[in-house]
Amino acid sequence: MKYMKMLLFVMHMVIGVGALAGGYACIVEPLAPLGAPLSMLEGSPFTSFLIPGLVLFGLFGIGNIVGAVFLAKKVTWHGCKFCNQLNIYLVLLPCCCISAPFV
Repeated sequence: MKYMKMLLFVMHMVIGVGALAGGYACIVEPLAPLGAPLSMLEGSPFTSFLIPGLVLFGLFGIGNIVGAVFLAKKVTWHGCKFCNQLNIYLVLLPCCCISAPFV
């Protein structure tokens, strides 16, 4: 069980830091973050990467960092189960429902 918690902590940190970096890049340069063209947003309700960047930074970046801190401090808050389920649904639902050329 100790190794699983360590693995979960590392995963939360890696995902959180990556989401913070990607979200920050989208917020700072919403028209071409990290060289991504606006054509990637065709068929989506967004005209720039600002709103997806805010979601990426706030929900996935800060959320995963907070989850890692809670895990490290051994906080037993029952809302964490809800947050983990919400995180899973927010990741899996778009992947299953949206048809993209690379899926």
